[in-house]
Amino acid sequence: MKEKPGDFAIGKKIKLGKDIRIRDRTFKKGHIFTIFNESFRGLDIVDNEDNRIYECRFIQQYFIPYNIKEERKEKIEKLNDEKN
Repeated sequence: MKEKPGDFAIGKKIKLGKDIRIRDRTFKKGHIFTIFNESFRGLDIVDNEDNRIYECRFIQQYFIPYNIKEERKEKIEKLNDEKN
């Protein structure tokens, strides 16, 4: 999916494009976060379990804009291809 202006704005969801190890935790590829703050040091993100990662400039290249409609569409197409 091609990035568009606003894809990484506060309130938007992103998913990880690869496994990321931070402190004692590994967040797997596809893990979904919400952007809750932005500064010159990068984005601050939080997941549904309230795991927060601050100043993410060092991993921001692995962020993929998350669009649930497109995600569902791709999954349905994949399931249909598997049936045929």
